[in-house]
Amino acid sequence: MVINHMDIFFNFEFIISEVFLSLSILFILFFSSFFFKKDIQNFVVYSFIFIFINFLFINFEVCSVVKYFKVINLFGGILVNSVFLCFAKTIIVFFSILCLLVSIYFLESKNIKRFEYPILVSLSILGMLFLVSSNDFISLYLAMELQGLSTYILAGYSSRSAFSTEAGLKYFVVGSFSSGIFLLGSALVYIGTGSISFNDFFII
Repeated sequence: MVINHMDIFFNFEFIISEVFLSLSILFILFFSSFFFKKDIQNFVVYSFIFIFINFLFINFEVCSVVKYFKVINLFGGILVNSVFLCFAKTIIVFFSILCLLVSIYFLESKNIKRFEYPILVSLSILGMLFLVSSNDFISLYLAMELQGLSTYILAGYSSRSAFSTEAGLKYFVVGSFSSGIFLLGSALVYIGTGSISFNDFFII
């Protein structure tokens, strides 16, 4: 039997994969900060690859439960989950693993030896995962900012390159302006409809 709709409040069971990734990022960040070594970068990259592989297995388990429901509303409709979203998250994480593998050779060729790079990439990926699960304008904005702020830093990551610094600054300025436009549009939608939830915009 397939249940078309389900509301769940304060239940992390259906976003346990995102919770696992968030806690893993915090753990790697603290570990790298306290036990910093010059050659720790590759270790951090491989650690995140291992974490993302585990994320895929956890996401598969979540999908095996979610398949009995058409849509699951979490935390009062702020986030949603479904089989399609689980598939989208799998695609994002799979290509993220490939991106991290390629970045090892890139960073070595550019002689960049800092452990923050894979952490920033993982934070950006976490923002993407929350982005696909967003179900209102607030969660959508927060997910975009989590993803965007990480990419701002990544754009200007090579401090020895004037082009990288310029790219990071331009990206930050344009991104900040775009965030303001998005918030203005969200406010206008709220004024016109009285709601910020995407569920209220569907015409059945």
